[in-house]
Amino acid sequence: MRLSRKILVVAAAVTASVVAAGILLMPPQVEVTVVNDTDRTVDLTCLWHNEGDVRPGASAVLVVDAGTTENCQVDWQLCLVLDTRGAGERPHTRRISEAREDDDLDCSI
Repeated sequence: MRLSRKILVVAAAVTASVVAAGILLMPPQVEVTVVNDTDRTVDLTCLWHNEGDVRPGASAVLVVDAGTTENCQVDWQLCLVLDTRGAGERPHTRRISEAREDDDLDCSI
């Protein structure tokens, strides 16, 4: 009985250590508000975040790793790059009209 209790205590301590290490190793997150400032409704898909039907004047908030580049697909035909590098750890806003088309970008995210 005492041995199984010790095993449970050790297992709980190891689990807590692994969870704490995982939290400490996670990159800082930053909110990016993507504003549709175009005159058409777009279907915005960024990485695994899917925000369908972002209407003109509407926005979507994406939580991304600080300093990363988000490759976004808009309207299934166009590849657009919304670059969030250098954003640091502050929330910021990107507009669809600021994105650039990139024919070499793989849209199969």
